[in-house]
Amino acid sequence: MLNVLRSLLGAARSFFKTRRDLAIENLALRHQIGVLKHTVGRRRLRLGTVDRGLWAGLSRVWSGWEQTLAIVQPATVIRWRREGFKRY
Repeated sequence: MLNVLRSLLGAARSFFKTRRDLAIENLALRHQIGVLKHTVGRRRLRLGTVDRGLWAGLSRVWSGWEQTLAIVQPATVIRWRREGFKRY
């Protein structure tokens, strides 16, 4: 029951978001589903360099990335971003 209420509130909140924010959120959610599909039956998620780069980039341009992130911790994404910055 609680999940249904959360879903309804999330849908109601989406009416006030811009198309850009909805498109980015859709990209982020689809990416997470894709990663989970590729790691079915494994104990740990396998995130490649492109996956990490995507989340590091999203964290820079999108303010709502932390609420959508479900497969790793936000601190992990921030660490990836810092590590990427140190390389250049």
